[in-house]
Amino acid sequence: MQNTIRELKKSFRLAMNGDVSTSMRKSGIDYKLNFGVSLPTIKKIAAKFNPNPELADYLFKENVRESKIVATLIWPANEFPREKAEEWVSLIDKLEIAEQATMNLFVELPYAKDLMFEWNNSNDVHTRMTAHLLLVRLLIKGHDLSVSELDSLLPSLIRDLRNENTTLFSLSLNAVKRLGRKDLSTRLHILEKINNENNKLSGSVIEEIKTEYSYYA
Repeated sequence: MQNTIRELKKSFRLAMNGDVSTSMRKSGIDYKLNFGVSLPTIKKIAAKFNPNPELADYLFKENVRESKIVATLIWPANEFPREKAEEWVSLIDKLEIAEQATMNLFVELPYAKDLMFEWNNSNDVHTRMTAHLLLVRLLIKGHDLSVSELDSLLPSLIRDLRNENTTLFSLSLNAVKRLGRKDLSTRLHILEKINNENNKLSGSVIEEIKTEYSYYA
């Protein structure tokens, strides 16, 4: 495995973009190592290696941007155990990694929906970020939610619409907007919930959601 790791790191160095790496670091996105490799190039690099759960687990636990993203691409979803999903999400502390793990792996898991509901109720900010991203990905893939399932998600989503963390707020807002694409009854149900004065949502947030929903009326 060490030879494979060395080969990967060599590929990262050859594709390194110092300007991107520096820009990310100045923006507060800090890793132990960040080669600044573009996402399409990372995917090309990952495609050269056979699926390898052991290697993927090692790479994801490295504080190296490219290693973490490659890890999400080389562990087959049908072989990814639920306990490992719980472990990996606990290690996520950056939006980009949450996005890549969700898009490349989590949404493909047979128990993805269960994870989304569980993570939606987490007290950890990055876990909820991942949950909101996963919800949107599941909706894009055509997964449907019952009224009771929707009601179980809305309290956390509404809570995050009040969150001072702008990223968490944006992800929650995007998820609420996406949920409203289903049908009129779903939109009306969500609007009824968010209009509840106990939620203490700002008028501007409610109006933004209403405006979004008006496009599908």
